[in-house]
Amino acid sequence: MVRVEHAAIADRDAIYRVMRKTWEATYRRYFPTERLIEARRAWLDALPLESELADPNVLFLLAWEEATLLGFVTARALPSEDLYVLRLYVLPAYHRRGIGTLLMNTAIASYPDASTVRLDVDAGNQKGLAFWTKNAFRETGRKTARVADVVITLIEMEKPLG
Repeated sequence: MVRVEHAAIADRDAIYRVMRKTWEATYRRYFPTERLIEARRAWLDALPLESELADPNVLFLLAWEEATLLGFVTARALPSEDLYVLRLYVLPAYHRRGIGTLLMNTAIASYPDASTVRLDVDAGNQKGLAFWTKNAFRETGRKTARVADVVITLIEMEKPLG
């Protein structure tokens, strides 16, 4: 049975393991094998994970099955009172089991005053796009991000609540 809990600093290493596995599975198409780890380090290791874990304004939820971390979601309320999903990662071996939906719905329920949920997803992430589209998110725009020396197109998406 999957349980959702708030993250703690002590969960840092397990969170990084999930991030590494999911990030590499998602972005390996952009980088030759010898550059994938370098790009992952540039993208993930620069994240202020400890400060996010300690920040009371960031919701950081973990999905566990016994002692295995299956995935997590991080979100933050925007000044507009919209909810912004910073990231939602589920280990590839656990996709299509409802874990992402459970995490997303738990995050949304944590912000009952939010009127809209917003997020960005890599345009080349077909699984991610399918997940967000299935959950009633719609494209609202596009922007780019640089990972190492690769430019990635991000699709801005939103879902009205209520």
